[in-house]
Amino acid sequence: MNGRFAAPIAEVDHRGLSWHRSARCHPDDHPDCVEAAYDGCSVHVRDSKAPAHGELRLPPDSWRGFLRLLDDTGTSGH
Repeated sequence: MNGRFAAPIAEVDHRGLSWHRSARCHPDDHPDCVEAAYDGCSVHVRDSKAPAHGELRLPPDSWRGFLRLLDDTGTSGH
């Protein structure tokens, strides 16, 4: 997906998606994070604090555009 994402988190969901968090996301320091998973066709994005409440499914180009926008506006945290 992107170099900003750390190793997969502890669980893989029932669909076999391996969820990732930003390398800057630490529960003690930054509990409000998103998780992302790639299924080969789409990028799935969900709230790390409420993963059962649904997710967004985006085309990979849209996800890359979103990440570029964060970089361009200086809100990506690095």
